[in-house]
Amino acid sequence: MTDAPAAPTCAHLLRVLVVDDDDDHLLLTAAVLGERFCVGTARSAQAALRVLANGHWDALVLDYHLPDLSAAELLEHLAASDRALPAVVVTAQPTEDEARAALRSGAAAYMVKSAASLDALPLALLRAIERDGLRDGTRVPRLPS
Repeated sequence: MTDAPAAPTCAHLLRVLVVDDDDDHLLLTAAVLGERFCVGTARSAQAALRVLANGHWDALVLDYHLPDLSAAELLEHLAASDRALPAVVVTAQPTEDEARAALRSGAAAYMVKSAASLDALPLALLRAIERDGLRDGTRVPRLPS
């Protein structure tokens, strides 16, 4: 897997960038989300910034503990450069302080990595995108009933 945007064949799908330095979780998350979204991947915050600079993305899934920046720091950087996106932060090692930091930095949700959270991730992303669209007035897809 490379740090590159997803193939252009998914032009009509919402585009989600998954950022995680754990290859197994990155592949699993991309596979699950690939059923509903156009998915790209990156293994670090710096790689994510390069991918984001080269295309349109609708949302992010960020591992909290990236090798170069935390998810909170990456979200703050994106917001400061007027490139904020709806985001869900995931982690294998949750703490209350990190949850607060992620949510204060703009994450729509903070989830513990598990089979249950992986199943819930597509809906969490859609809700984050819908909430963001309501804030900026853009039309977003309706959530399933």
